[in-house]
Amino acid sequence: MVQTGATISSPSAGAANTPPPGEFQGDALRSLLGSALAVSVGFSSLVIFSFSVFLKPVTEAYGWGRGETSLAFSLTAITVAFASPILGRLVDRVGARRVAFVCTLCYVAALASLGALNGSRWHWFGAYFLMGIVGNGTTQLPYARLVCGWFVRQRGLALAVMMLGVGLGAVVVPSLTQALISSRGIGGTFLVLALLAGLFALPSLLFLVRENPEERVRETSVPPQPELASPASTPAPSGRSLTKLLPFAAFFLVSFAANGVMAHLSALLTDRGFQPEGAAIALSAMGVMVLLGRVLAGWLLDRFDTAWVSAGLFAASVVGILLLLASPSLALAATAAALIGLSMGAEADVMPFLVSRMFPLHRFTEMYGYAFSVFAFGGAAGPALMGQGFDRMQSYQPILVTMAVCASVAVVLMLASRTRLARV
Repeated sequence: MVQTGATISSPSAGAANTPPPGEFQGDALRSLLGSALAVSVGFSSLVIFSFSVFLKPVTEAYGWGRGETSLAFSLTAITVAFASPILGRLVDRVGARRVAFVCTLCYVAALASLGALNGSRWHWFGAYFLMGIVGNGTTQLPYARLVCGWFVRQRGLALAVMMLGVGLGAVVVPSLTQALISSRGIGGTFLVLALLAGLFALPSLLFLVRENPEERVRETSVPPQPELASPASTPAPSGRSLTKLLPFAAFFLVSFAANGVMAHLSALLTDRGFQPEGAAIALSAMGVMVLLGRVLAGWLLDRFDTAWVSAGLFAASVVGILLLLASPSLALAATAAALIGLSMGAEADVMPFLVSRMFPLHRFTEMYGYAFSVFAFGGAAGPALMGQGFDRMQSYQPILVTMAVCASVAVVLMLASRTRLARV
């Protein structure tokens, strides 16, 4: 929540000291676990964390450049950025389950279609474009809305548990994708991933996930909070309003750096002589820390200053990228990937937590969509710059320096926003 005060208050200050009925039990717990299971095979897990593994085999199989091939990642990220506010508005109006179910069906179909990829660039980019349109409807955007409807006092922890699903997917997907490519080829791997998405996400939506019918009553019991205007209605910026937007600039920069490195990590490491299996291990280490970063961030956000928590966790990506500049061993490369993953996991928790405190629940998903758009634009630009930079210089080193600088600026921006952030 954005306030004019200079400090961040305790999440329990002036509020009830006991969790409201339904938290971590009954339908709330079932919905939380179902949401975690669904997002574990959603767009963020299967598409984002497998792309780095697919990058080099696809370029070698079809004779494409890395910059050209990685434009699919940028295209899907840009599409996510534009589609997220629209999906958010739909969720707020027709319900999270309906939107998630339709988006999951379209996402599975697009992913499965890549099983018939035969070197057509139109097919490659078209499938990633469609997944970009519906992708955020299969991941945290609708499910965070569901979780926020069930949880109030322990919302940070509940969001972290939900986001564990993405982390679990991130741990398993790189190694699974590498093993499948080795045994079944590119097309067979896409088909298996699509099958997993359908078998896990759709039954979770049908049988586990429920929306809280009492969330409107709960929301009206909370004192109204000042809102930050949406990008479409933001007035001419003043010094105060610009300060309020500093966290979102930080989200952009961390996403730019972390996603840029992640999309090219497997290619970067194999270029240095590591085996593909070793590169997959480094990506899995990143996934483990994405998972742990979400738990850690959720626990910390319920207890400590949002700005300091965010800045500290974002700083891990700076250290990780600097380690990648000189990673003579697989252990050091895995450590670097893990530190970057820690920042990525933290960012995924900070965004919905901050938005849920800034806006009333009936506008949460739309506003989260705008915040996620900022994140997605960063995720689109980073991989594209990495790919184009490599194609021009045949080296990732200069681009890694740029990424480290961007992540460092994000840390500074979060600290500069400290006097404008508040938690209730």
